[in-house]
Amino acid sequence: MAASEPLGVRPSRSSPRSHPQHRRRGRPARARRDEMGPAARLRRAVEPVAESLEDRQLLTTTFTVMTDADTGAGSVRQAIIDANKTANVGGPDVIQFKLPGIGGHKIQLASALPDITDPVVIDGYSQPGAMANTNGPTQGNNAWPMVELSGNHAVVGDGLAITAGGSTVRGLAIDGFLSQTVGGVTTGGNGIRISGGAGGNVVAGNFIGLTPTGGTNLNNAGNGVQITASSNDRIGGTPPPTRT
Repeated sequence: MAASEPLGVRPSRSSPRSHPQHRRRGRPARARRDEMGPAARLRRAVEPVAESLEDRQLLTTTFTVMTDADTGAGSVRQAIIDANKTANVGGPDVIQFKLPGIGGHKIQLASALPDITDPVVIDGYSQPGAMANTNGPTQGNNAWPMVELSGNHAVVGDGLAITAGGSTVRGLAIDGFLSQTVGGVTTGGNGIRISGGAGGNVVAGNFIGLTPTGGTNLNNAGNGVQITASSNDRIGGTPPPTRT
């Protein structure tokens, strides 16, 4: 039987159990956490954690145009229909273009596209090979859109009609849309029509009334961009890529 230590005599410092810090340093982290009281554990649970902004992603929905057909799956018409009925989460929906083949793509419409009733970003510059302008205001526009929305001087209506606020249209050529006059009221024929809604729309970096090469003039019958009863909309801009 081991002899007991005399009362009042402290263990030697050479003993591995002689100092509380020695014991604490040698115990696993979980054991130390178990020794924390409930309040201390709660404070640690709610401590803020730094998070890189690059690690965060907006939960937007993307619709991809993969055919230059007027209707059907993968068409720009179907993409607008789908975007209109899809609730925005984290930001506007996105319509991007991934049309197969080399060079520009002409989407020849047989009728006017549906109005855009839910905020969306239509990004013509997402088409492979497209390029936004890089020249300053004293130089020519060197943008190269690769997607053309064409009424071909046969479609009565607007190229795009936006009634939802917070939408963006960029990187498209829009041309050849006709107007009509009924009872003294003229409608249609605008490259882009913005009306009502919450405002805050952006139209930038487009060729309106021109082909993608910027050479042949295919005017729309109305205005390039018509804005009615909508505020805080921006057409073009100072940065080179926004020139319209």
